[in-house]
Amino acid sequence: MWQLLYSGRSLSIFILYTCGNHNMSCIDRMHMGMNRHTQKRKDSAKGGKRKSKKVYHCVRQTTKKYTSRPSPPYPAQECPGKKKKGNDGRMYLSKPDETYGICRWIPIS
Repeated sequence: MWQLLYSGRSLSIFILYTCGNHNMSCIDRMHMGMNRHTQKRKDSAKGGKRKSKKVYHCVRQTTKKYTSRPSPPYPAQECPGKKKKGNDGRMYLSKPDETYGICRWIPIS
């Protein structure tokens, strides 16, 4: 014997049925919707909050720090993997450091 019961706002369905050869009834519960507790568990299972992708702004700087040096007047950290012409006329490549991953301008031919 099956009987379907609805329980208000939590959107749960209770199914009453007879257990095997016994004359007692069992209750199964199936969640049809999401409440705030299950939503939190699903977010944490996916790895938490989403991280935004890093946006690089490779913009020419005009301050004394950037104009008085021989390398390009751009922050190397904001231009990873780019080739730029330096203040001395040579070409430079922004390359990350092997230990810490901080970029610096390396002169190329």
